[in-house]
Formats: sequence, C-alpha cells, structure tokens
Amino acid sequence: MSVNNEPPEYDFAVRVNGDSITSLFSDGQIIYVTKVFETSEARNNQFVIAELNGDAYVKKIVFSDNRRSAV
Repeated sequence: MSVNNEPPEYDFAVRVNGDSITSLFSDGQIIYVTKVFETSEARNNQFVIAELNGDAYVKKIVFSDNRRSAV
C-alpha cells in the first residue's frame, strides 16, 4: 500500500472494498484507523470498523437515543 503524502497518526490502515457508502468512501480508498479498546469510546454518528464472522465492515454507528457514547 502506498500513499502520496504522509499519513496521519493511526494504528492501522484498511483499503475500502466495495461501494456501499460511496458518498463518503470510494472503492479502493485507504482509511486510517485509530483502535479503541473500550466501547465507551464510540461516539454517536462515528464511523467504525466492525468485524462479523471474520469479515470487516466500515459502518456508521448511530445510537437510537442520541447518546454521545456507548455504555
């Protein structure tokens, strides 16, 4: 994986594969990710990398009660 400029500080990088949220991320785009260790760090309307059955997905997390973080 190569980039044209210095990437931001991050824990790992993933390449988008697919077009389910093309208005925000393009197929093939590199996303820099900061790992969080507690679900309480997740914020409403934040994008997360979620793993399900060994596959990773980029999803926007939305709390139904508009709380600021997961508890």
